[in-house]
Amino acid sequence: MWTVRIIPKNSKVNTRPGLTAGLFFMMIHKKFADIKAFVAGDDTHLKELLHPKNDPVDLPYSLALAKLDPGCASHAHILKESDELYVFQEGRGEVILNGAVIKVEANQLFLVPAGQEQYVRNTGDMPLVFYCIVTPPWAAAQEVVQVDDGSK
Repeated sequence: MWTVRIIPKNSKVNTRPGLTAGLFFMMIHKKFADIKAFVAGDDTHLKELLHPKNDPVDLPYSLALAKLDPGCASHAHILKESDELYVFQEGRGEVILNGAVIKVEANQLFLVPAGQEQYVRNTGDMPLVFYCIVTPPWAAAQEVVQVDDGSK
C-alpha cells in the first residue's frame, strides 16, 4: 500500500519539478514491505519502488530494490538506452561488465553505461541486496537478456 498526498504549494514542504501539479504538489510514501517482489527477466528478485509507468510522477529515472541469494547470479543483459546505477546495501558479489569482473560489497556503487553487457553475481554467504537506479526509466523494450541457451 502506498500513499499519494496532494499538498498546497504554499505549505512549508519543499518540492521539485516533476512532482508539482499547478497549485499543488504530490508526495508519495511507500512501505517496502507492502511492495510485491517479482523475478525480473534477468532472474533478479526485484521490488519496483518508484517508476513513472506505475506511479503518478514525471521523473527521469526508475528505482528498484534487488536481491540475489548466495551463489545466484542475474542473466547477462544490456540496457540499450539507459544507464544503470547499482548501490550495494548488503552482502558481497561481483559485477561482470563486458567480461571484466569487479568485486563489490555493501556501501559501494557501480555505474553501468547504456549499451554494455552486464550481470551481477552473489559470491557471499548472505543475500546481496542493492538498489538499481535506471535513467531513462527501465523499459522492457530496450533490454536484451542473455538466456541460458545462448540466444539473445
